[in-house]
Amino acid sequence: MCSLTTPLCLNPRVSSLLLSPSFASFPTPDPLPLFSYGIWSIGAKDKRLFCSRCSATSKQGPQGNGITKVGVVQELNKLTEWIETIKSMLASMGDGEISISAYDTAWVALVEDIHGNGDPQFPSSIQWIINNQLADGSWGKKSIFTAHDRILNTLGCVVALKKWNLHPERRERVEIARKLDLEIPDDSPAVQNVYAQRKLKLTKIPMDMVHIVPTTLLHNLEGMEGLDWEKLIKLQSVGGSFLFSPTSTTFALMNIKDEKCLQYLKKPVEKFNGGAPNVYPVDLFEHIWSVDRLERLGVSRYFKAKIEECVNYLSRYWTEDGIAWARNSSVRDIDDTAMGFRLLRLHGHDVSPDVFRHFEKGAQALFPGETILQEAKKFAYKFLREKQASNQLLDKWIITKDLLGEVGYALDIPWYASLPRIEARFYLEQYGGKDDVWIGKTLYRMSYVNNDTYLEFAKLDFNKCQIVHQDEWDKIQK
Repeated sequence: MCSLTTPLCLNPRVSSLLLSPSFASFPTPDPLPLFSYGIWSIGAKDKRLFCSRCSATSKQGPQGNGITKVGVVQELNKLTEWIETIKSMLASMGDGEISISAYDTAWVALVEDIHGNGDPQFPSSIQWIINNQLADGSWGKKSIFTAHDRILNTLGCVVALKKWNLHPERRERVEIARKLDLEIPDDSPAVQNVYAQRKLKLTKIPMDMVHIVPTTLLHNLEGMEGLDWEKLIKLQSVGGSFLFSPTSTTFALMNIKDEKCLQYLKKPVEKFNGGAPNVYPVDLFEHIWSVDRLERLGVSRYFKAKIEECVNYLSRYWTEDGIAWARNSSVRDIDDTAMGFRLLRLHGHDVSPDVFRHFEKGAQALFPGETILQEAKKFAYKFLREKQASNQLLDKWIITKDLLGEVGYALDIPWYASLPRIEARFYLEQYGGKDDVWIGKTLYRMSYVNNDTYLEFAKLDFNKCQIVHQDEWDKIQK
């Protein structure tokens, strides 16, 4: 139940916060602020104003943005349906729901039958390639274009079809695409940039270290030369993969014919009907970020039991060295560790900050005397302010709707001073739903982390709360 408990002074103009019941758009008043009394713009300083008195100046009701209270109420019967849908999603979490990568699928399609009969080991992967070529002859995400993503996906798929001498007409469609001004010659700046970056990265890799210590380089073995497989096999993950990369594991299988590699690859190929994602599993990543999205959208109260299950799952695989995107990883990363740390602490788990030194999110939940978190907070604040001032706020892992707004809000409004409903209202503007895309070797989506189900449900819930606020205000005035 929503209640009139915020320190903001509410008047009849609070109805302007209601969202359109059609959900077709999410309008932002311009140039007026989002709130009549409150935060004036995303990323601005904390400018909450307090009224000297609260008095109704209008009987306008909730028609301020062109909708009626009755119109919104008619949508409320969808709440139960959305709740059950999201509960089902949370309950079904396993190794992770992630989109298929044409690049990784192409590598898997290259594997020859282990019995040596010359046939493909995974014919379903070849069929996936055939079924998922785009109209312009390329492979990749239809809804978004980046040169790097399309080049990797398309070249990979063409190589796979060429290897098995299958469907020449599919390969020729790339030639047809060149006639449509989509030609990608070898001297193309985009292609040359890929080659240049690869060469530069290879010169920085200490090859001795690659064979001794588990690092993120295990995720990218297919791009490296001169590997000592007798040493590398000792760094293989428990599940048979090389750091959960289908491509890296395929490359290993081609070189050493390892049975564990083969058994690992069978799992994603079976799950995704011949396709392969760019990383698998992604269970911890999915559990952490799904909960984060629901909490920031202001609807986590509907899913307390399921969220607690997610947190307990995270706790089960938490280590004193942190975590990665998947359970039982020999390599940990600061991103998932920081988010996991924050989530565990906010849900009452006793975890030590000694797992890392410099990060930002976890410092929102520190205890007295924990200087590591305080130092991390100062470092992160300074770093982000500098990037903000120089207009260089970029995220190497995700293409999101409003990164600038998210960072601006976090910097300008301390977490301890942020009101949950206002934070949710801002995040409703910033959350891109299914349009947010993650960046790996190729672009990918996490459907349980970024989807329109969360977004539309959160909008509907916000409207519901605003109706309650308005009704309470009306009663106060009587």
